[in-house]
Amino acid sequence: MKRRPFYKWGIFWYAIALLCAIGWWTFHHSRTSPATENELLFPDNHPVYYESISLERTACYGTCPVYTVTLHRDGRAEYKPRAHLPQRGDFEGMVSEFEFERLSYFLEMRGFEQMKARYEVGYTDASTCIVKAVSASGTKVVSDYGGAGPVDLWAIQGLIDGIRERIDWKPVSKDSP
Repeated sequence: MKRRPFYKWGIFWYAIALLCAIGWWTFHHSRTSPATENELLFPDNHPVYYESISLERTACYGTCPVYTVTLHRDGRAEYKPRAHLPQRGDFEGMVSEFEFERLSYFLEMRGFEQMKARYEVGYTDASTCIVKAVSASGTKVVSDYGGAGPVDLWAIQGLIDGIRERIDWKPVSKDSP
């Protein structure tokens, strides 16, 4: 069977093709302003639920890194490496509003508030990872000894560590209050 060229399809098919083209163009050009990152990721102008989110990693019998990182809604970030890391002391930096909002949204969507307060393995010599989130309604703390917590908790820990690695940390001066 020989195919007929496009220009011989007839008026019906021309009309269908034209309507499809108009629909596509309208869909892709109907917005008066482009969507922001927040509009795409946070539906219905989703409010930021948490004021601060922190991660603390404690010592083990070996060389587990020991530190605390705290991210604040206003963009401040604090980092306190204590052992088995190249730097020691107190550091400060800035976290972007967008990253904090994404992290806050992720905690809420993954059920952080409903997680148990403590997860633990049945052996010793493991580090504990403590995630703390402060909101207007209170503070939620989840302790994870040996990585026994759910995969969502593991993902939250990884996200906080990922943000920590991207921040440009500056030593806190001794003269600061």
